[in-house]
Amino acid sequence: MKIGILTFHCAHNYGAVLQAYALQTYLLKQGLDVKIINYRPEFLLGTNTLYDFRNFSSRTLMGKIKHIIGSPFIYRKKRSRYNAFESFIQHELNLSSIEDLGQLDLCIVGSDQVWNLNLTHGPDEFYGLLTDKIIAKRKISYAASLGNAEISKTNISNWQLYLSSFDEVSMREKESVELFIANFNKSITHVIDPVFLLDQQDWDILSKPIDDKYVLVYQVHFDQKVLHVASKIAEEKNCRIIQLTSRVLLSRNINLFDTAGINEFISLFKNAQYIVTTSFHGTAFAIINQKNFYTIKLGNSVDSRSMNLLASLGLENRAVMKTEQILIDDIDYVLPNEKLQTLKEHSRKYLLSNTN
Repeated sequence: MKIGILTFHCAHNYGAVLQAYALQTYLLKQGLDVKIINYRPEFLLGTNTLYDFRNFSSRTLMGKIKHIIGSPFIYRKKRSRYNAFESFIQHELNLSSIEDLGQLDLCIVGSDQVWNLNLTHGPDEFYGLLTDKIIAKRKISYAASLGNAEISKTNISNWQLYLSSFDEVSMREKESVELFIANFNKSITHVIDPVFLLDQQDWDILSKPIDDKYVLVYQVHFDQKVLHVASKIAEEKNCRIIQLTSRVLLSRNINLFDTAGINEFISLFKNAQYIVTTSFHGTAFAIINQKNFYTIKLGNSVDSRSMNLLASLGLENRAVMKTEQILIDDIDYVLPNEKLQTLKEHSRKYLLSNTN
């Protein structure tokens, strides 16, 4: 069976690349012919830029001077991060141009926020399969996410347009499944993020040992209270703090990993003593590696995705808002693992039923 995947594979974002790799790898392990369609829309590539002069004109004089002086240093770090991401994308993902695809037996859209109409700036002809450039006998979505897209009459109408193109639909967030079932006359399946389709040992192949004791902090948007939690844990566990960030910073802090590639991301999660994160995929990889962790709620759109995941596994107590109430305890993974295994089997069954 010839399969093409349409997803956010080219964004230099850990979660985006990891979920693309996971879905591809799981299907390859089933003996299927799988390609990731190398669709690279501008709204994704814009996050990969090496030069950033946004808001430069509105900066203060001192701000402009600091930006200019720091630009060569920032550029070198951005280049290092850019090369790390592109190396993984080119060597670990089976890419195919749209022109070389030919007819597919199956086209899969997802996972990630492919149906977040805020991100895609309205309906996207590829993620909605509204284009005649993708020829496939069957078309399904896998763990498609709306992200934080607002529920409006316009968006409802656009999602209705999307759904008319698909034979089967599955989504990542339970709330989105309920929303679609309530608004559209179509069966929707709730499935888990692709990173969970692989087992821990599958991810271990990409990691390297780190001979160090550390609390890993991974946050997409910096918030001081996240470091407050990490500092409390590090003091009790007698560990140092390593910060993994989603963008490069004007800092020479040796404990700051802002140019890490995909393999380093996986290694840092694999070897951490404890994890503090605000990220959905940070939460996911803490669970995959059976780590003690806390997901800090910041009152933004990431919260709902992480909370949905934690609730599905009975780990709601690992999500905290009031950081002064942190209890540094160990997680008993017996029941969460049973719940996770059920979700894995259900999600794998959805994929396998559409690939046989």
